[in-house]
Amino acid sequence: MTIALYPSMSDAAHLRVWVGVTGQTSTPSLTWSLSPLGGASSSAPPLAIRPLAPVRGAIPPARGSARTFSGVFEFPVAPAAGHDRAAFRVSVSAGNETATVVTRALPSDFAPGPTGDFTLLLASCYCRDEDDGALGRAARFVAQKFRPDATLLMGDQVYLDIPTLQNFPEKNPELLDLLEANYTKNWLPDGRREFSFADLLQVAPTLCVPDDHEYWNNAPHPSPFIQNSWTNAGRLLWRRNAEALFEGFQNVSATAGLPHATVDVGPLSLFAANGRTFRQEDRSRSFLPATLTALAAWTNAVKAQGRLPAFLTGQSMLDLPSSKLSGAAADYMQSNYGDYPAVMGQLDALAKAAADVLLLTGDVHWGRVAELTPTGSLGSLTRLFEVITSPATLVTTVGADSWARTKNWLAGNKDPWPRHSETPEVPSLLRLPGGSYAARTLFPHKGDQLCVLRFTRAPNGLDVTAHYVDVASRRVAQAPTFRMRRRAP
Repeated sequence: MTIALYPSMSDAAHLRVWVGVTGQTSTPSLTWSLSPLGGASSSAPPLAIRPLAPVRGAIPPARGSARTFSGVFEFPVAPAAGHDRAAFRVSVSAGNETATVVTRALPSDFAPGPTGDFTLLLASCYCRDEDDGALGRAARFVAQKFRPDATLLMGDQVYLDIPTLQNFPEKNPELLDLLEANYTKNWLPDGRREFSFADLLQVAPTLCVPDDHEYWNNAPHPSPFIQNSWTNAGRLLWRRNAEALFEGFQNVSATAGLPHATVDVGPLSLFAANGRTFRQEDRSRSFLPATLTALAAWTNAVKAQGRLPAFLTGQSMLDLPSSKLSGAAADYMQSNYGDYPAVMGQLDALAKAAADVLLLTGDVHWGRVAELTPTGSLGSLTRLFEVITSPATLVTTVGADSWARTKNWLAGNKDPWPRHSETPEVPSLLRLPGGSYAARTLFPHKGDQLCVLRFTRAPNGLDVTAHYVDVASRRVAQAPTFRMRRRAP
């Protein structure tokens, strides 16, 4: 049996944790302990946000009966602001095994000045087969150097569709066995690796949104590389399995499927939107209608409360639509879906009426900070910013990777990341639903990476600095600081 415990994102009044237990035939009993560092422990049980249950639901494994169980639980705590808020030790035991994590609730606010920051760790696109432990070492480095308040994992935390060109089983329980094992290797370390994805999950309270590889490449559409996606029945079965596993491993919210979530810390308000799980094959929408309703309510709250808005998706909101050919062969963009104008229009209106908007995303296998300003009279008053970080560890691309390494060898091995794409310049002019924007790249970053985003209060806004951490060397590259400003009332 293996047991794991990770901090999960909630709010300033609660400590939330995810617990996983693997190698069990029936639901184990849990024993809990909570104590402030240096204080007495309490055995009071936490509230079950999601009770311990098999991640695969009721479908038994093909061979044997051992499976993985998970649950989400939380303890009430007194809200506090800043980095000096109390840290707690949470322990959970199942049988003779115990897991412990030291964590803090989210801050309620952060003070002015250089020591009054709020810090987010951002990551996306993690392929375990390509990780020799570098990600775990980098995560521990980030935890010690930056002390992030929260972690946002922005998609492709697991690649269910690799190895590429594998002939996956076409029925359950064999297919579900394979997909569950893929997840379990990431979330519940087996002790054979000193450093792993678990180190990233332990850094700070975490919120995850999915992208296509939580399902399969270009889900929900057929992929030329995934045989199971070629039929309606194959896509439906895989999708149901993937949805159950996302719920069991990644969704730490109280809402099934995590269509959206809102996090408020002081002047910053974050809206995380799941633009993958609910995509329609006819491309009529990528978000649930309830998410658009919640987005409208959030934009109104941001305006009324004078907050600074950040919007998180698994894919960029600024990507141009894919052509029919490239969309079918690779991936459709957010802008290929029917509800894109409504979503982007709300963000554009928010920027023009209330405050600069920060867009956060991953997916593309390169990092970039970009700035957009409207053409015309509003250019000096309105801005959109986008921060991209991807990948944490790059997945293999069959054929292309070998050619990239060969070219680098012929050139004298000058590129430390020969398989990774160069960061493209953001198009100088983007035509978005709200109007035309002039755009420029503020900072590019190439290679396996994490991003630490630091917010500090500034006159009429927030100063934002992106620190890109090279996963292999742990060198830090600091992007130019930009300022998110409120509009004048």
